[in-house]
Amino acid sequence: MAHGKSYRVIQAEKRNAEKAAQKAREARKREFMQKNGRRIVWGCLFVLVLAALVVFGIQYFYAPDGSIPVFFGNLRGAEDTWVVSNLGTDKEPRYYKLAEVKTPEGYRVDSEYNASRDPLTRGRHFIPEDPDSPAGSLHVTGVAGRNAGDMLDIYLGYSMYDGEPEKKEADIGGLHVRYAYIWSRGFADDGSKDENNGFSMLTMYTDTIRDSSVLIAVQSPTVPIGEVPDEETLMREAEKLLRCITLP
Repeated sequence: MAHGKSYRVIQAEKRNAEKAAQKAREARKREFMQKNGRRIVWGCLFVLVLAALVVFGIQYFYAPDGSIPVFFGNLRGAEDTWVVSNLGTDKEPRYYKLAEVKTPEGYRVDSEYNASRDPLTRGRHFIPEDPDSPAGSLHVTGVAGRNAGDMLDIYLGYSMYDGEPEKKEADIGGLHVRYAYIWSRGFADDGSKDENNGFSMLTMYTDTIRDSSVLIAVQSPTVPIGEVPDEETLMREAEKLLRCITLP
């Protein structure tokens, strides 16, 4: 046999050297982690917390295109006096303040009233403190993507009234409104018209932001036909409400 190490010996020495190097690397890692492990863990936690704060901060303060931020299913910063509507879509909602409505004199807020399936959409509904008031209720809500003129045409197209209502417009309480006075007989339990009782309504629309409008409705209670309030009577109640409405 030739002098020198055999192939097996050389390979064995190489494996041993690699194992020794691996052990040395692992020992250095253990030593490094023993010295710096706590700082590394805290550093990772800090980065995670910072990232979470950034995400929550964006959700809390930012909303696209000037809409109201929604944070954990709530409108951030929206006040109880605001009329709020979704001007986006069901999948990508964007909520906007369409009006602010204070409580008119002689009325109180009906906090149980909610005509919308969307809990973040807000209208304002008032009922009179005086049981003999000619208005049974006052209501304000937003209409997304429809201007006042179009909405009045759509409303009158329903034909859910008696007589021939007249489309009108006027400046009342600082707002330009398009409106109509209607009256209708009431309905019996079987759905037929009640010839003895009826109600009246002033339905108004005013334009607001983003090609949308605000509905203002003054409705009388159901009373005997001869006592149904006329337009002038309901207009006095409407003026109280219109003076309490501020548009953005």
